[in-house]
Order: sequence, then C-alpha cells, then structure tokens
Amino acid sequence: MKSKQEILDIMAGAYGTTTYHTFSALPGSPVLTDGVLQVAKAGECYWFFDLIIRDQKNPKLSKTFQVWKLQINRNEQSAVVCGYNDTKLIIKYQIPCPNFPLDELEVYLY
Repeated sequence: MKSKQEILDIMAGAYGTTTYHTFSALPGSPVLTDGVLQVAKAGECYWFFDLIIRDQKNPKLSKTFQVWKLQINRNEQSAVVCGYNDTKLIIKYQIPCPNFPLDELEVYLY
C-alpha cells in the first residue's frame, strides 16, 4: 500500500482518462478511469469499489449520477461508506476499516 502522500500525488495528477477499465465482469458494472484505478491499487481499496458495484442493483440509486463517499474514523477503526443520488443519501454502511491511508475519498459515477 502506498503512503497517504503518494496517493494524494496520484490524485493530483489524475484528470481525464485515456482508458476505461472494467472492474467487474458483472453486467452493468461501472468502469473505472485511469486515476480511479490507480487510487484503488495504491490504497488497496478494491473493497470500496466492490460495495459500489454490488449496490448498483438498488432501484433507489440513480443510473445517471451517483456520489460515493468513504470516510475513515481512525479512533473507532471503522469506515462509513455513503452512496448518494447527487446530494440525497440513499445508502449508508459502517464497516470495519482496513488500513486505508486517506481520511476520505469521494468518487462520482456517471
């Protein structure tokens, strides 16, 4: 796993994409941009994207725009994962947290 600063550096250099990457073989699964894939690899947080893909079957989630937030609570060694339709909270999980270096991560699904 990369350090917090290394992941922030990856994120700072991530804009646009040259390739879309298939993350899951499940039908209808979203694809990842170059930058998102680099963050997933660097932070070893594939589990975050697994949750996002799993919840695409939820009929309450917009199929045109979603916001997914990961927030780490170091004191409780847990993470909160929230899925939104723009700003309306649809899904919220509190899960045991692996050693993800960043305090938060936000991704958009179009």
